[in-house]
Amino acid sequence: MMATASYLSLTRAHSDRYTTIKKKLTKSHKLDTILKWQTLPTNVLIVKKIRDIECTGDFIDVGHWLLFEFTKNLNEKLNIFVQSATFEELRLIKDGTHPQQQQISSERQKKTQAMLSVSGPEEQHLHAQTEEQIGDDIHLMVVLGGDGTLLHLISLFTGRKHVPPICCFQRGSLGFLAPFQFSDYQSILSNILSADAELEIAVRMRLTARVWRHPDNVSTPSSPPALTSPLLQSRSVSSEASAALTSPKLAQVTEVSEMTQMETVLPIDTVKLSANKVQMHMPAAPPLGRTTSEPTRGLFGKKVNHDICSGYHDDETKEDNYLIRPRFDPDDSAMKTQTKFPGHVCTGTDSMRHALNEVLVHRDNNASMMQARLYIDCAECTVIQADGMIFSTPTGSTAYNISAGGSLISPTVPCIALTPICPHTLSFRPVVVSDETMVHIEIPKNARYDAVVSFDGKNQIELKKGDVVEILKCPYPVPTFKSSKFNIEWFKALGDKFNWNQREVQKPFEPQTPNQ
Repeated sequence: MMATASYLSLTRAHSDRYTTIKKKLTKSHKLDTILKWQTLPTNVLIVKKIRDIECTGDFIDVGHWLLFEFTKNLNEKLNIFVQSATFEELRLIKDGTHPQQQQISSERQKKTQAMLSVSGPEEQHLHAQTEEQIGDDIHLMVVLGGDGTLLHLISLFTGRKHVPPICCFQRGSLGFLAPFQFSDYQSILSNILSADAELEIAVRMRLTARVWRHPDNVSTPSSPPALTSPLLQSRSVSSEASAALTSPKLAQVTEVSEMTQMETVLPIDTVKLSANKVQMHMPAAPPLGRTTSEPTRGLFGKKVNHDICSGYHDDETKEDNYLIRPRFDPDDSAMKTQTKFPGHVCTGTDSMRHALNEVLVHRDNNASMMQARLYIDCAECTVIQADGMIFSTPTGSTAYNISAGGSLISPTVPCIALTPICPHTLSFRPVVVSDETMVHIEIPKNARYDAVVSFDGKNQIELKKGDVVEILKCPYPVPTFKSSKFNIEWFKALGDKFNWNQREVQKPFEPQTPNQ
């Protein structure tokens, strides 16, 4: 008789908008993460592939359906947010001046006029956002495009921005991260926007990187500012953490902009705080929110740990206590980097960048190979002599990492892949380390050339001799909806998109005759 497996529920992330539950099958250790809306989404951001008229038509269909058909039986309409360029494209279609107007059907032109009719001050449900505003007050994101569109959207969530759940429809070239077919958009979005649905999501790890400049490379050193991190203003922290934040050892860390103020000064590790003193909010909802019943003790009536970072803990905790891990400990991150590389400073736009696929350090246009020192958990590991080095997430293992000879890694595996690009020694092979590992890469003073660091292939920053790049797990993962269980979906994509291990099956031997 087969025994029924019991489930242990642990809250992965918590906000005023949704709760995610990690269900662990104790017998086989299969893991699934379930999203349950606490308050149904009212603000939906739709992002489409640029310069693609087919995606423009698809966007018109989705936007019109969400605004007028899906909400027909509801008390209020959804708020649809689009990029400024997309909003301007709708205006051109309405005026009949779009360069590809002939490819827009008359039915879609009527839908466009209806959508723009609810964008005025009297009834405003269609809103335009600049790239700087993307993510503000958004509860759900719908992507019509491929992997590049998704990566661009996620790159806009910088600093301390949480990434809302993402539903991605395949409208690009490869679409490894887009599991849904556009033809099914009505049923898929109806299910996602349902109050009773328990939705399977993939919580994808990101990397956070900061560039620490050597004192010789800092042209205009500034006086250290007061340590007024938003985390200090919005949370009650212990006296030990407060003392660490005001330590004179942090005087060399400069906060420049609101975007980079969050963990630039000092990440904290595990701090237990009373629930009535801690608030980790997704963007605030407008007053017309559609409320569902909110669980007080998790979805299954059990006490849960609210783990904002992507780690899971089975520690015993007191009721109504939170376990918070967006790095903020004097013995972690910034403090460790300052101790290991005294005199280095992290300022301005160098202070924090995120990457879903990989952080890449390479030789740029220099003719010679790159030379750099690699540190693992602040201990020097080796000297890199290669064209570059890839630091990849499991999601990014199917991107640049695999082209450089790295291993394919299931996104359910918490790790960082270190893959050299064209190393000078054949023994320098790719390695995989825990996602809790802190990585530093330093361009030595005696290197022949400078180097460059980039994030998902964008936002290049020049590294001078003596500069250091700090790389660690980002406390703000990317939740994406899945079409099936994660490993099943991932292996299916390997076969469908990469033709993984597809070949003719070896023929069997012919049966032998008595005379043979």
